[in-house]
Amino acid sequence: MPAKKTAPSRPNLAHPPSISALLGASPVLPGETTELYRRGVIATVQELGAQTPLQIYLAEKIFECLWWMRRY
Repeated sequence: MPAKKTAPSRPNLAHPPSISALLGASPVLPGETTELYRRGVIATVQELGAQTPLQIYLAEKIFECLWWMRRY
């Protein structure tokens, strides 16, 4: 009997995985809000429809670039 295929599970966007969080590095500088950063990451992941860990990672990196450019 063939194995049943299951749909990929959606990531928990309330707490998106983050390499920076695992390493203990904070992308937020003094004067910036962690909540604004977190909401931006979640919005970017949702906007891009990221579902796999690689897609979520790339969406995070895209947002980090946008966050960095916004500073300047």
